[in-house]
Amino acid sequence: MKRFWRTIGGKSILFLTTILCVYLVFASLIGVFVMVNWGNSFFAPSSTAMEKSVIEEYAHDEAYIIALNCLYNDEMPLSDDSQTSLRTRVISTSEGRGVYFTTERFDASKMESARLSFTYYYVSVMHDSGDSSWSEIIFVDAEDRARLYPGEEAFYGDNTTVKDIFEIQLYVDEEWNGIDRVYILRQAAQLVYRLRYWIPAVGAVAFVLGLTTFIALMCVTARRREDNDVHPGPITKVPLELLLIGVLLAVYVTGSLLDGA
Repeated sequence: MKRFWRTIGGKSILFLTTILCVYLVFASLIGVFVMVNWGNSFFAPSSTAMEKSVIEEYAHDEAYIIALNCLYNDEMPLSDDSQTSLRTRVISTSEGRGVYFTTERFDASKMESARLSFTYYYVSVMHDSGDSSWSEIIFVDAEDRARLYPGEEAFYGDNTTVKDIFEIQLYVDEEWNGIDRVYILRQAAQLVYRLRYWIPAVGAVAFVLGLTTFIALMCVTARRREDNDVHPGPITKVPLELLLIGVLLAVYVTGSLLDGA
């Protein structure tokens, strides 16, 4: 068996196994990073509950961006939602404006029945220090929102007045056929949830196996089947300086190509 690993076939198996294990270790590290980043989502009782938790985090970020856009009228979000499954409506309580913004495919009846639907409240406040004034968007929960009205002083500091309150409604239209960020997040969440217990285990096994095959590969490198002598290959005749220059040149070219892309 020892002689077999010194053959081209044996060395190839060790090399490919090592490379595969390296990929598996990196993949498991990415999976662990995703699980840590998504927090308690992976302790949800089902993949559906976890999926909703992940999409809710994304929807919350989108709601904040929309709230900022509503604060600055010259940066209103586009109403075209043909390339996404996320439908949005903003209701303003200022001066009885009602629906302040809505995407083209938003359906109020679907908002009520959608499996992935979310409502967020953002308050537009005006800070007045006497010498200067500025506006700010602040997230509030439903309880705080019920105690705020436009024109009154907010409880976020002195000389702070509520300008507007935005109720941002979002839901995922699951009848929409297409691939967008929401779809990718949903698929990734379901996949990682199903593999959440396997990912760390596979990474640990791959690390041990990869380290073992790498050490074995180093032990049989430059050795032949018929004897125990070391047989240097053609590359050992190349001066170290030339090899170093070649490696640096390859790194420089690769970096230039990636930077250009």
